Amino acid sequence: REMSGRTQASEVLTDFQEQTYEVVRRIPLGKATSYGAVARVLGASPRAVGSVMRRCQDDSVPCHRVIAANQRLGGFGGVGRSQWNRGPAVDRKKRLLEDEGIHLDSFGRVPDDDFLIDLSPPTTPDAKRPRRDVVS
Repeated sequence: REMSGRTQASEVLTDFQEQTYEVVRRIPLGKATSYGAVARVLGASPRAVGSVMRRCQDDSVPCHRVIAANQRLGGFGGVGRSQWNRGPAVDRKKRLLEDEGIHLDSFGRVPDDDFLIDLSPPTTPDAKRPRRDVVS
């Protein structure tokens, strides 16, 4: 299977992986969200989302935009929990976010203005008005 320049000959994606990738692809350029926010859309656990992100080899899925709930980077590229927020893989995640205009604050967190809390579409009567914290 061909995926964004990488061959995934033996990998067959589950429905959950496909659904997770679709939600993550909706995160706009220059924004980040939490594993929990993605999980709420899917009715799943943040750990399940993290597991899918850790295994993702599809360059069309912006995995770097999914971060920890405390707005710190968390892991990246399959790096285990002992390497969260540090190391070459996390440095790459930081660079990818910076290339999109997201610059971490002095505590190593994504600023509030760049962090999406809710990925569900608005349900209010003024749903046509764009909201900072929602991906449509």
